[in-house]
Amino acid sequence: MLGGVRCTPRKQIQTAEEDFVFKSRIDVGNPFIRPFLVKAFFPDFIDFYEREYREGVRPHLTTALLDGRIGLVGVSGEFFCGHSLSLKHRARLEHVIVLGYCNDYQQYFPTIEGLAEGGYGTEPYIAPAEAGAGEQIIGRALIQLYRMRKLIPE
Repeated sequence: MLGGVRCTPRKQIQTAEEDFVFKSRIDVGNPFIRPFLVKAFFPDFIDFYEREYREGVRPHLTTALLDGRIGLVGVSGEFFCGHSLSLKHRARLEHVIVLGYCNDYQQYFPTIEGLAEGGYGTEPYIAPAEAGAGEQIIGRALIQLYRMRKLIPE
């Protein structure tokens, strides 16, 4: 205690960042596909979409470990709940917080099972990254969380 204020040790934070490139499941520039997308959305959005994904879907991952106990994972898209639950279970930390929409937005990342089942968030025009992209990103986050704790080598 110092003057009635409890002092706590300074917390340590470790971070890692990675960029990925995945094939797009949809060719927005295709003259047979583009008119349908323009009708469903609007032309300026489709123009942006075509430019953004011309070189592939490029999500960004930020992984942080606070005080060796709390994992923070920021992804630039909307990941299915299964990704988050899998990471939380496998990371073996007190808490894991997965945050979407971080440092850009590359739309939906369905689980492989979700993609196979179909439904909301799995269509190529709103989930353009190739199958398994979400699992690969979450896998890298898991590796980083273990590396930060020195449980696996660099």
